[in-house]
Amino acid sequence: MLANAATLVHMCLASGKWKLRCITLLLTAVSLAYSKVATIDLGRLARLSNLIVVAEVIAIQEVGGVKVASVKTISLVKGVAECPIAFVAEPTWACDTSAAVVGERVLLYLSPVPQLKKRTMNGQDLTAAASACKLNGVILYVLSHSGHGRIPLKLSGSKWIANVRQGPGTAPKLNANLTLPWSAPIRKAPNGSSFVGLNYLVDRSKVATYPSKARR
Repeated sequence: MLANAATLVHMCLASGKWKLRCITLLLTAVSLAYSKVATIDLGRLARLSNLIVVAEVIAIQEVGGVKVASVKTISLVKGVAECPIAFVAEPTWACDTSAAVVGERVLLYLSPVPQLKKRTMNGQDLTAAASACKLNGVILYVLSHSGHGRIPLKLSGSKWIANVRQGPGTAPKLNANLTLPWSAPIRKAPNGSSFVGLNYLVDRSKVATYPSKARR
C-alpha cells in the first residue's frame, strides 16, 4: 500500500501543469479508500435514531433528484410520526448502503435529513428532496448509520423474523456493521440459516431507548 502510494506521489510530482489536480485526486482517493462505516450495536443504533418504526415499503420514486421510498407505518417503536414518512433509498457516499424494495416489510432506524449546505458526495441535494416531500405532507428521513438502520423482515409461520449472520467467535450481526448482544435468542431454521424474532429487536430497542422502563 505504502509503495503504491509513493509511486503515485512520484507520478504526480512529475506531471508538470497537472500537478495540483493530480495531487488533489490522489488525496481524495486515499480519503475514500480509508473511509468506512464503524460497527455499532443495536442498542446504540436505537439511542442515536430519532424514529424507529416497523413499516412496509409501498413505493419508490425520484423526488428532487433523489430516490425516495414511501412507507406505510405498521407500528411505532420510538419517536412520533404524525405525518406520512419516507426515507432516502440510495447511497449518499461510498460506504452508504441505503436501499429499499417495494413490498418489503422492514424495521427502520431513521434520522433527520442532515442540513447540508452542499450536495452529498454522490451529488444528491437532500435538502431539496426533503422540501419537495414536505410540500406533499411527507417527512423525509435518512437511514441511520449510513444505511445500516434498515432491517429486512420475513414471515416465518405467524412470526416476523430477521436474518442473522454469525461466524465462529464473532458476535451475531444483522448486517455487516450492526451487531446483536451475545445473549440474543438466535434460532436456526431448517435450512441452517440463523434468525432472531422481530419482537426481540423491538423490545431491545425500547430498553436501550427507555432504560427506566426496562423489563429485563
